[in-house]
Amino acid sequence: MTPPRATEPPVPRVPLPPPRGGKPLKGPPPPGPAPIQRAATPVATEAILEAMPLPDEKVQLRRYYMRAQMPSPMEGFLEPLRVRSEDDGSGFVIFECSASSLRFSLAIPAASRGEKKGVKDQKEAGEDPFCPRHEPPLKLNRVGQNLICPLCGVRYGRV
Repeated sequence: MTPPRATEPPVPRVPLPPPRGGKPLKGPPPPGPAPIQRAATPVATEAILEAMPLPDEKVQLRRYYMRAQMPSPMEGFLEPLRVRSEDDGSGFVIFECSASSLRFSLAIPAASRGEKKGVKDQKEAGEDPFCPRHEPPLKLNRVGQNLICPLCGVRYGRV
């Protein structure tokens, strides 16, 4: 049989024969296989927070505010991985050692009344508020209704 030309109508197909039982199928198809029951995979619940506290926190905190390179207790340097704001207004930074891949944490204290007042005065003067702790100054980010420093996670007030 030759294929039809583009101008000729297609050749009608012959319908399939009925199934071997002789009767056509009726109703919905049978259900498929049951789903495989797998154990629920636990969501990574802040595994990054399993970090050791940094020794000599005050010196390391001063270095972090100055954006200086921070030495690791394991002979490498600390690289910031994550900055998190806490509910009480303080911050929390996770670092990773460049030499050993160990993780260290640094708790950053909440803003004092004087720091909050300085940020509020900047905002009322029509300026973009800056973090009072960092050198060189760093603009605060608006997160929801709060003004938060992106490098230390400290909350300085409401918008």
